Amino acid sequence: MATRLLPAISPEPYGSYVLAERKSGVHITDVEQLEILDQYLDLVQLALVAAGTSVSGTVGEYGPVSHNGVVIRGRWFETSTSSKWEPSLKDSTNELLLISVAKNRVAFYASDSGLRKILLSNLGNSLAPMALATLSKISSTRLIAAFLDDKQLKAMWLSGTHRSVQVKADSKILSGSDLKFALDPLGDSSYLAAAARQAEMGVSLRGSAVWTRPHKTIVSFAEDVQKIFGYLETSGTKEATLPVLANELSSFASVQSPFDFDVSAPEALRLKAQQRKSADLTSQYYFQISASTAVGSPPYAFDLAVKPWSSTSLVGILNIQVEPAFTVTHSESVIEFQVTPVTAPLQVWMTEVIAALLTQPEIFRVFYGSGHAITAGALSVARPMDIDFADWKWLSFALMPYHSVAGTSVWVHEEKPEANELANIWQSTTDRSLFSWFVRTLNDPNEAAKMGLEPLQLGSRDVWIFCDDDAGEVADFVHVFAPPVGIPKITLIHIKGAHSESAAREMVAGPYEVVCGQAVKNLRYLTAERLIDRLEKRIFDDDRPLWNSALVMGTAPDGNRDDFFNVLCDIDEDACYAVLIIQPHVMQLAYGLPKNAPLAKTASLGSVQLRTLLFGVKANAAAVSASFHVVGCA
Repeated sequence: MATRLLPAISPEPYGSYVLAERKSGVHITDVEQLEILDQYLDLVQLALVAAGTSVSGTVGEYGPVSHNGVVIRGRWFETSTSSKWEPSLKDSTNELLLISVAKNRVAFYASDSGLRKILLSNLGNSLAPMALATLSKISSTRLIAAFLDDKQLKAMWLSGTHRSVQVKADSKILSGSDLKFALDPLGDSSYLAAAARQAEMGVSLRGSAVWTRPHKTIVSFAEDVQKIFGYLETSGTKEATLPVLANELSSFASVQSPFDFDVSAPEALRLKAQQRKSADLTSQYYFQISASTAVGSPPYAFDLAVKPWSSTSLVGILNIQVEPAFTVTHSESVIEFQVTPVTAPLQVWMTEVIAALLTQPEIFRVFYGSGHAITAGALSVARPMDIDFADWKWLSFALMPYHSVAGTSVWVHEEKPEANELANIWQSTTDRSLFSWFVRTLNDPNEAAKMGLEPLQLGSRDVWIFCDDDAGEVADFVHVFAPPVGIPKITLIHIKGAHSESAAREMVAGPYEVVCGQAVKNLRYLTAERLIDRLEKRIFDDDRPLWNSALVMGTAPDGNRDDFFNVLCDIDEDACYAVLIIQPHVMQLAYGLPKNAPLAKTASLGSVQLRTLLFGVKANAAAVSASFHVVGCA
């Protein structure tokens, strides 16, 4: 590397720093400072060249400059890149890299903010150049303790850890005089702060970075560094979290008691490959988590039993021991799963599941009784509020009505008939899906009443069931009760399958997130007027079944579509509205356990999260004057 002394220059850098430290507390010597700076320079130049940028072989030196114990050294060089609008022309830029050192801490600066990101995958990485490998990023909890705790939060950049649903933003930016008082304890508890700003500075929590202001002199720049290092010195090893929000962690300290494991829904994933893998896994297997049986395993490790659904032709059970860990080579503390198979020999499907855990950890979710969660490849902690939800309706799924084999139970995990063939509801005596169960159960006045619905066999033919299942659906089923005298009622029914066939299913939020999102999203169509607007063409689609009389097996539904349309048109503002979710994952037995009791001090975190979720849907339904209930498994 060629270097040369340049005439005195007066940099005017913006105050933006990636922070690192030597955890041992040993001070960084002058020789080590040069090693850190040169290794930083090498990494940056290699990355630029790899991206197609030409880098000048001559490197300018800056410093060292000292101010109140802060030593600043720099390197600068010229780059050349093809013009975006004419490849034969070259755009030249001068880039400046600085390190500011005091005691055992380093603040990295780059004139191009994108160049700082190169550091994040190398700090503390045993595979990185040695001088950088001895340094560590500052964890988000320590950044909060040093710079944000007890400060007025002026701006926040939030990313959602919840599933992607249309009624809740995937990310949002907030600003105000003090956002601690503006956060919603229910709605915002599933958001992770990527960055926040107080009066003096902003903090990038995932990037171990702080930004302040432009500087006209290097002395002003050094004073900012000194102040930042002073905050870190004062807070020491103290850790803190932001109120209400989920908080990303860089340590497994206090993480314990794993109680739920699932695969993120395809709708919640961004990449096509992730979506395909999620759909593949959830259609073939379910996962059961338990405390780790591995000798000497940490409290956040767990055992996983992977079982094929009984509706598949796969056999066997995959038992594995799993220990989550932070990857050493990723820039954002992404979680990986270290997997040890117990089952031997492994079948082909088992190796495919293990490969997914190893190569796509970001599609899996783990929840802990300590309040922690692994979602989207990150470890975070949230403290949801516990709110009583008592609007359960318990029905039995032990018998499938009209099944060819008496006593056959419902497949609680199967939402729709095989291949989405809706005709199986009335044609197939072997179908065991929840769709078939629902329509057939409506023939029984007692069972229909348990769901708060009028049965299909009303002699007056006042009851209508319309199946709207398809892309853009209002609901899986629309139930309309329109008596000649009295108040009509419209109910939107949303159905989702359980995440396990086990009789010991836990109260957890995961299986309910997507269906609750669908329910809230479609509340806007609940009134008769809105339904007509939304369903005007769909009502007359012969592929969407419409019942107006008791279900007769082997006989297709023959509801008159013109009559149904007119019934909806005749319903005015004097009507009742309801939303019903059928999701048999939660069992009445689990609901009655002391650990799942509402408002109990020792309540299971899974039950707390589920109640919080359901109460949120209930509040949204109440906002449009609708009742809300959930069907569980008796």
